[in-house]
Amino acid sequence: MAKFFDRLFQRGSDRLIWLRVRAPSCAAAETWRREVLEAAPLRDLRKRFLEIDISRDERPELDAAAQSVLQSLGERSGWPLQLFLDPGSGAPVFGCTSPDLVSCERILRHLLVARESSPGELTSQAEEARQAARARDPLCRQWPRVSSAEAREILSGASLASFLTPLNQSLDPLTGGLGPTADAFLYPQAYEVLLRRPETLRVGQAALERLARSESCDVLGGGFFRSTDGSKLLGENAEMLELLDLAAKITRAPFLTLTAAEARAGLLRDFWHASGGFAAGLSEAEGYYEWNAADFLGSLEGPERLPAQRFFGLTREVSFGGDRRPRLVTDIATLATELGLPPADLQNQLATIRRKLLAFRATRSLKQPLRAPSAALPTALALRALLAPGLLEDGSLEASLLLSLETLVEEFSDRSRTTIGGRDFSAGNRLRWQLARACLAAALLKRPPAEQSLHEKLWVARADGLLGDVTDVEGGVRGDTVFLGDRSDLADFTGRSSAALRMEAWLDRFELANRRQDFARVARLEAELPNQVASAMTAARELGLAGAGVYASFVRAGACGLFRAFQEPHARA
Repeated sequence: MAKFFDRLFQRGSDRLIWLRVRAPSCAAAETWRREVLEAAPLRDLRKRFLEIDISRDERPELDAAAQSVLQSLGERSGWPLQLFLDPGSGAPVFGCTSPDLVSCERILRHLLVARESSPGELTSQAEEARQAARARDPLCRQWPRVSSAEAREILSGASLASFLTPLNQSLDPLTGGLGPTADAFLYPQAYEVLLRRPETLRVGQAALERLARSESCDVLGGGFFRSTDGSKLLGENAEMLELLDLAAKITRAPFLTLTAAEARAGLLRDFWHASGGFAAGLSEAEGYYEWNAADFLGSLEGPERLPAQRFFGLTREVSFGGDRRPRLVTDIATLATELGLPPADLQNQLATIRRKLLAFRATRSLKQPLRAPSAALPTALALRALLAPGLLEDGSLEASLLLSLETLVEEFSDRSRTTIGGRDFSAGNRLRWQLARACLAAALLKRPPAEQSLHEKLWVARADGLLGDVTDVEGGVRGDTVFLGDRSDLADFTGRSSAALRMEAWLDRFELANRRQDFARVARLEAELPNQVASAMTAARELGLAGAGVYASFVRAGACGLFRAFQEPHARA
């Protein structure tokens, strides 16, 4: 990807480069473009910049690099991203996300004046901002490989206390959500930590069940919305599906099993294209679904309305533009008693009601919803979740998903690095680990006895090619960070991270080696991975919910016996 910027900076223009990264599935970004970028006061100003517009979903590797640079300037990442670069060196001079019209005009005028009067000061000020950001950002520290003695202490159960206490305190008792009230993110890895520990299993199950009954859950179509804006995104729904499958397996709770099945059906219906590939998400644009309780219930027959009102909480205006969406306010057994109906009859009636409401909702959507093609990482997350062994019954669909995965693996090496301002950024490691996990899931799919061995060897070989060697870790847990790096190399807003995904991929490989009785590989992983888990923990324990993925890997590693051989010499001593 360095060639992209090389061509950009060799155009011979002396105009500042205005690099923008948009998110096609984000209505807020589209609104900003329409109301700010295309506004009359900016038309003449924009002509004095060399404008480059990039889609996040079409060029995820450029987006990752640009987000990293933006954070290096001390700004929070997001979309639509604005990055201003020196036309000669390519060095960043300023960055932000979505300024309002007045602020944007002021920024453009300031940059133009500074460029004309003292161009060198822009670059030097940006460098000072980067140094200040590095000094205050804990993720800029070097996290060296810990010693065996330090690792044994870190890998004790006490290490979870610093995470579990604030985690429990952040649980919303009404909705089951985590984090601040206005937080839009779901943190599936945090629920995983709770579910994998016997001491917190009931807390995790109760919180997840409340979440699945709340307005964050699409109780009509399956899957989950972002709580603050009503959007449904592929990556988040794929991770929530994997979490629900895990929860159903651990708890054997019928409600979670049903919720997982509905989430799987929703993922395929809302995001999967029959021709192959996934959509990035459903738009959260205002009016994407335009309906209220009155006309919504009007689509039902008379005897169906009362059960629908009581079950889905349709008691006042319901609209994505408002603050209410259908949710589960009761359960079938309780409602059946209240209405004097047999539970089986009510369940069948509610299934019919759900289908009718879902069909009606689809008729009230925008004529051209934003369904941009998904980026590679969310696609890999979805493939991993959908290829869970024993859960996919459609053979032709399975074949299409495997073909998509094979294509992603083949294309992976084409977009792994990019350069901005002479600095290299890796944008591929998170995708690498998730593709490896998807390949390992594919390897476990059942085949006729005569084909099983060859099928498994093929997909394991692909996974091993992506994983490389277990000792290939640069600079501790932040192996794919060269400069400041995208904070998501360690943790993003949902807790997923390169460090966590890498460990999850190797834990998948560890479990498969155990299953295949590959004792030499098991012994090697037992000797190497505990130190890497401990190194990641030293960083993640400062990050709260954003470090949830690392904690989930830590708990899973202990549950599958990875630390047993590592700790035995210490125990004998």
